[in-house]
Amino acid sequence: MLRKCLVCNGEGHVFSESLGIAFECDVCHGKRGFDVPNDKDFCPDCKGKGKGTVMIGPGLGIETNCERCFGTGFIDKLTE
Repeated sequence: MLRKCLVCNGEGHVFSESLGIAFECDVCHGKRGFDVPNDKDFCPDCKGKGKGTVMIGPGLGIETNCERCFGTGFIDKLTE
């Protein structure tokens, strides 16, 4: 099922207030969304990006695979 990107809210781009310009979304790469399997949901921790930043010191972080989804960007659909 096609679902809109959570990072750019389905716009395909992200606006930078400080620079005053829009950049292509680095998660969906301008496609505005993803084909998500019916039994999966976007990972709420990384919002489908599959990556997260781990702080290793004051103001210093490294990008690693998301610990919740293991870098896939998706988790099993939660049942309520």
